[in-house]
Amino acid sequence: MDNLEKKEFKKYILLISYAIVFYYVVTNLNKVLGVVGTAFGILSPFIIGFALAFILNKPFVFFRDKALKVLIDKKKKKERVGLRSGLAILIVYVLVALLLVILSSFVIPQLVTSISGLVDYIPQYSKNLFDMIDNVVDKFIINETMLDTIQKASTTIISTMKTVLSGAVPAIVSFVSNFASNVINIAIAVIVSIYLLIDKDHLIYQYRLIIKAFFSEKKAKRILEVSDLTAKTFSDFIGGQIIDAIIIGVLCSIGLAVLKIPYALLIGTIVGFTNIIPYFGPWIGSIPSVLILFMVRPFYALIFIVFVIVLQQVDGNIIYPHVVGNSVGLGALFVTFSIIVGGGLFGLLGMILGVPTFAVCYTLLKEKAYKNLKKKNITKI
Repeated sequence: MDNLEKKEFKKYILLISYAIVFYYVVTNLNKVLGVVGTAFGILSPFIIGFALAFILNKPFVFFRDKALKVLIDKKKKKERVGLRSGLAILIVYVLVALLLVILSSFVIPQLVTSISGLVDYIPQYSKNLFDMIDNVVDKFIINETMLDTIQKASTTIISTMKTVLSGAVPAIVSFVSNFASNVINIAIAVIVSIYLLIDKDHLIYQYRLIIKAFFSEKKAKRILEVSDLTAKTFSDFIGGQIIDAIIIGVLCSIGLAVLKIPYALLIGTIVGFTNIIPYFGPWIGSIPSVLILFMVRPFYALIFIVFVIVLQQVDGNIIYPHVVGNSVGLGALFVTFSIIVGGGLFGLLGMILGVPTFAVCYTLLKEKAYKNLKKKNITKI
């Protein structure tokens, strides 16, 4: 058997092996998912630690390489990387701890109070809403069918909001309780994230070493290029989106408080949280906020609509370009497509991660297309 036949034989063996594995996975999907779920449960502290390190990497690098640059001994030409890394880790986690203290002592109690108060006042707000509808009916000619439709829609919306808000307080309490009860796993995740950040450069070196050791030079180069592209795209996008969401949430809460709009903190939290989702996020968060304020007083809803439009203009033209920039390099159509597909497949997480995932695939496809055009000597399309 010559070399060509051996290569063909190996291809067929691999194809058959893949088909057998695929058939087993499909026919035993519940068992496979159970094993995967168990594995994720065991590895959850490490997965959370990796995610935490990935999110905190940008502030860590900022403090290590920029804010603490004064620790470089220029005379002896020693950079003191270890000292700067340790101090950067300390600063980042002190800031995280302060944020958690603020959330647990001020933000979360205020949210619970706001939601509880809103649920208690919903019957009164709904009565005010129906009285307003009756006044509109008296002033304008509206047929009974249209009036019945409006009342049914209003009742459904109010009922849904009451159900969602009633379940929000137990969900917040449950989240805090679960957070406290999983102290060991959280502690392990924090330790893992610290080790990952401190040994980041060494781990990257080991990864590159393994890739170069087990793959040909050409394949290793390509794998490392794709890895670098993926890491940069995800880091820039996710880090930027989180920072942008926090800024918008804080500005929204402060702005509504200055305008004396009720439930400023609650609405600012909703708008900030949904702002993590590109394009659609601000409007997704604005819809329930408008409904809440409309029930309280329609004028508040109108003020909020104007305010959020101004805020989104400031975000889109000033804040977002500086914080996130053009980290994904996708047009509006492709961003919309990736959000819809990602959300349909994996929910909220898919809506967030779908954009950088599609951006990586799009960049690789574009590079491949240009290479093929160059090989064919095509310069004009």
